[in-house]
Amino acid sequence: MMDWMDHVPHVPLTWLLERENPSVRTFTLTELLDRDAEDEEVVEARQMVTDASYTAHILANQHPEGYWGTREGYFSKHDTFPVVIPLSTRGAPSKWITLRALIVLKRWFGA
Repeated sequence: MMDWMDHVPHVPLTWLLERENPSVRTFTLTELLDRDAEDEEVVEARQMVTDASYTAHILANQHPEGYWGTREGYFSKHDTFPVVIPLSTRGAPSKWITLRALIVLKRWFGA
C-alpha cells in the first residue's frame, strides 16, 4: 500500500521537526507522523511549548473572559490564529502553513 508521503515530492519533515518551534514539532509528530500523546518526543515537545516564552506572552494578552483583541475585534479562546500568525511572519516561509497543507494532503490521500 502506498504511503501518503509517496504522493508529495518533498515533505520537509526535518524542517518541521526542528526544536526551535515546539508547537509545529508537536503537531508534526501527532498529525503527520501519527505519534501517540504518550510518545517520548511528543511529551518533550509539549513541555517545550509550555516552557516557551512566547506561550507566556500569548496567554498574558488573553482577556479574563477568554478572548484576544477588543470586544469589537473579538477572537475567541479557540481562535488563536490571529495571535500566532504574527510570530511566524518575519520574512521566512511559514511552518504552520506548510504543516496545514501537508495535513490536508494526508487526509486527501486517505491516510
